[in-house]
Amino acid sequence: MYFENELRRYFTNELGKIYYAGSAINSAFQKIDTYTKKEAEFQEKNSKGEFTGKNQIESAKEDIARAKAKAEKALKDIEGKRKAKDNDVVNRVFKHIEQERIEQNIAIDNNTLKEKTKVRNNKNKWRVDKLSSYSKNERKLISKIFDIIAVATDAKIAELIIQKIEEELK
Repeated sequence: MYFENELRRYFTNELGKIYYAGSAINSAFQKIDTYTKKEAEFQEKNSKGEFTGKNQIESAKEDIARAKAKAEKALKDIEGKRKAKDNDVVNRVFKHIEQERIEQNIAIDNNTLKEKTKVRNNKNKWRVDKLSSYSKNERKLISKIFDIIAVATDAKIAELIIQKIEEELK
């Protein structure tokens, strides 16, 4: 009975701490990766002129801001775990996870979360700019229609509908 109790205590207390610490570290890195991915997607869409209107851009910016806040908190958590010397095994788990990320070329540093989200205030590229054969007012109307489609449906369906409209209007 004593052996079983000690074994249970060991698995619950010692190994449980290691498991939860590793999970928390992985979760924190995942939040940073999510922010980086969303930021890159935004910049790519903005440079290609794939936004249909201001509402879509503002929604994307808000989504990035939420992801950035989570990533900044995660980075602080990671730094706290990196500095904590309470458990040698947890420190080894942390170093192992960091080494895996370095090998996969997704290491982070303190500059990862700097102000990357700033979009230049110069003229944005819009999706309807491709339809240059139409007048400015017509392109504005088409843009409003694209906005309505984007708001009323999910992203994949909206993209398919907008692509079909663009094909017909070219």
